[in-house]
Amino acid sequence: MTTLIERGLESGLIEINEKNILYKVQNFSRDWANPEEKVRAEAYLMLIFNYGYSATNIDFEVKAKQGSSGKTSADIVVFLENSNKKRGFLVIEVKSGDSKNKQEDVRKQARSYAKSEEINCQLYAYKIGDAPFVAFKTNGKDVETTIPYRYTLQCVYVYLLEGKGIPEEQAHFEPLKPSTPYDLKRIFGQCHDEIWQSGEKGKEEALEEFNKLLFLKMYDEIEREKAEKHLQEYGFQTRALETKSQLRNRIIAQYNEAIEKRKVDDLLRPINLDEYQIFFIVEKLQSISLIATDKDPKGLAFETYTENHMKGEFGQYFTPRNIVDFMVKVSPIEWREDFNSASTVLDPSCGSGSFLTQVVSTFKNRFRNPKNWQEFANNSVYGIEISEKISVSAKINFALHDDGHDNVQRANGLNLYKLRWKVKQFDLILTNPPFGGEPIKNLSNEQDKALENLSRFYDYTDYTITQKQIDEIEIIRGKVKDIIKYTDQIRPEQIFIELFYKALKEGGIVEVILPDGILTNSTAQYIRDFIELHFQILAIISLPQYTFSHYGAGVKTSILILKKLSVKTTLRIKEQQKKYLISAVKSYEYQLQILEERKAKIENEHIEVIKIRQWQKYQIEILEKSELFNDKTYIKKELYQLQKEALRKIKVITNTPDYKEWKKGIDQMLNEEIKVIQELIYEKASNDYKRFETDQQYEIFMAIAEHIGYDATGKPTQLNELNSIAEELIRFLKVQHENPNSFFA
Repeated sequence: MTTLIERGLESGLIEINEKNILYKVQNFSRDWANPEEKVRAEAYLMLIFNYGYSATNIDFEVKAKQGSSGKTSADIVVFLENSNKKRGFLVIEVKSGDSKNKQEDVRKQARSYAKSEEINCQLYAYKIGDAPFVAFKTNGKDVETTIPYRYTLQCVYVYLLEGKGIPEEQAHFEPLKPSTPYDLKRIFGQCHDEIWQSGEKGKEEALEEFNKLLFLKMYDEIEREKAEKHLQEYGFQTRALETKSQLRNRIIAQYNEAIEKRKVDDLLRPINLDEYQIFFIVEKLQSISLIATDKDPKGLAFETYTENHMKGEFGQYFTPRNIVDFMVKVSPIEWREDFNSASTVLDPSCGSGSFLTQVVSTFKNRFRNPKNWQEFANNSVYGIEISEKISVSAKINFALHDDGHDNVQRANGLNLYKLRWKVKQFDLILTNPPFGGEPIKNLSNEQDKALENLSRFYDYTDYTITQKQIDEIEIIRGKVKDIIKYTDQIRPEQIFIELFYKALKEGGIVEVILPDGILTNSTAQYIRDFIELHFQILAIISLPQYTFSHYGAGVKTSILILKKLSVKTTLRIKEQQKKYLISAVKSYEYQLQILEERKAKIENEHIEVIKIRQWQKYQIEILEKSELFNDKTYIKKELYQLQKEALRKIKVITNTPDYKEWKKGIDQMLNEEIKVIQELIYEKASNDYKRFETDQQYEIFMAIAEHIGYDATGKPTQLNELNSIAEELIRFLKVQHENPNSFFA
């Protein structure tokens, strides 16, 4: 028996005993010893298994007139669907391999059946022995062709197992192929226009409807990958001889089944698109592998549809795929042996979930046991997103990647500790927090809060980084008191840095994209001080200026990888830094005092004030020479009047615009000199700290990525330096982990 016959037996399509073969669907029995019957059986099974036809639409020995010889029977006839075997589609004549019939005679025989009144179809074929089908199309003139797959030669999209090809008879089969995020965004735009420009739906509603089909498309791809059945057809595609109405009904049925299986029926409402819109979108997307094109197609849809969501009041941007891939690749998930299903991951501004779904995907590749990665997805991966619509998309993304969607919360990430999660601290944070948006305001009372949107951040004073920065030098010198006051407003990305410290376990790692201003601006020195005091800086990777340009953002950014220090280590660093700062202050105290004393008496350096003081001195000299000098009461009174008059004249001078402008310039000059000395103090303290506390010095991996796999428009390019940087960085991180600095151990 051939493999094909075995499949027929196993599927119950045929039964074979010692004498006969029974075609069970047709209830048709013939002599199995007849060599021609073996050819018919194989042809029949090929039609079902290789060409997608239903056994219920196939019949044997169909009566038909053959030329002038009267009625005879066609070996095999395939009828059109839903025609009750009244409308023929394909006739097949079979002969055994040792048949003496000439091929041309067999062809003519099959043709005569096809042209008969009883069958009347344009396709006919013959099969002789083990040879393949030879098919023809007749429409006035016979043309050799191939047998269509399920009534048509229209392309059919199927899942291919790695290393396996497509059989010759199914040459119209096609695997899904990746597009590029750039081209996919363009196609999404066309789908958007098809829905939105009908005038029946607004932009947000159009996005919601498109997301439903996007969910189904991704679900369809993921399910085929999980099943791993070679040549299994995708459901998200158009089919030959299927009307648009039938397509709509089928797609809606598949959608309803998908949302039920993924348990997201509370997040996704029924599809509200007409048959033409569904046909348009399915036809546009059917050939593309979304999950091979972009880790976050739903995020890409938001980019396409809602520019107001891309950079709104919260200043958030979706993270390009190449950046997500890089950050997850260099994370402990990939290179740390002790990272397992109990390890916890957080993205406090997760958008549509691209970091988190990539984390789960990477974990799956490392731990093939479903129990491991399902436990990880459901219990260890958490996300927070401030936008309601985007948070729903993140939940759906999670559901598509095997649950965990209950761990995605709609909230402000800075209010993390108001969420009732079992997990309070995390092993890893991967995030691209909002930057470039409006600063967060200090809402000091309930009335202020009532004026703000409820999604805003209220726990401003819970973060020490929001406190006004008091100069440590002045505190050491006793010039000011260390009184806690809060800034009026602060950039959200700055508060996020303290959130990372609060949210990480000791030794936990954060990988974050931050604007370069935090690394370079003098006004952000206190942020850098906070980082150095609370984290070990593992790596800084500078990204090109255009990284977020295709989102309309020209902010220069870098990726920081930081490791949380223990409280004990942070206190030790703080004490040692203060020791060297006190020593440096003592070294420069005299210079500071001189400048401060001069600043306090600066009015005495003004030329008009000098003249008044000279006049006062001259008048005192006259008094000393007068005859009444020995009259103490008189002299005291006169000196008092002179001082009073001098002060009156000085006050007149100091209230003039000229004096104020002069004093402003002198004060500025002295302040700059004081600032220079303060900088020298900090520099000396820092240098002494580094010089004497050598056990606290450590290596930092630094790299500049000029090419990241796409250009300023988001269009893919050939060069991506992130790949080579990742390889070097992973080696560095492994060494740091296996041989930690003794000070941080």
